[in-house]
Amino acid sequence: MAAINGRRPRRVNNDGKSISEVGIAKVALLPGSFVVMDAAGEFIQATAVKKPMYIVNVDDKQGEDILTAVVATESATCDYVEQGRQFAALVKGATDCIKDTPFKLSATLGILEKATAPEDVVVAYSQEIYTTPAGAAFHVRVRIA
Repeated sequence: MAAINGRRPRRVNNDGKSISEVGIAKVALLPGSFVVMDAAGEFIQATAVKKPMYIVNVDDKQGEDILTAVVATESATCDYVEQGRQFAALVKGATDCIKDTPFKLSATLGILEKATAPEDVVVAYSQEIYTTPAGAAFHVRVRIA
């Protein structure tokens, strides 16, 4: 199977479903990162798997793109993370992905990283062959476990 080259995803929601929640971003949130709601009903970065969990969408109502964070204190539209859904999620930099690579939630920034230990909670699987650039997290098409 050949690697997917060229343009990267421009939107987070890749399955065409619109199952989302709108709330205030407590901190700046990058599209493709995983979040939860805090006790005040504001979106914060997910640091552990918790239900319900959401993934931040592009702030396209403001004309933003997938690389631009939703500003803290502004409204964020976030999709429910449900089994089988497909998204462009942020994956840790310098990660080699092949189809069905299992990912767990990283302890920081609401991003994914490879699941390698038997006790890791798998959140998603890669839907493409792609190596994320070194440094910051990058968008990879995934299917929620």
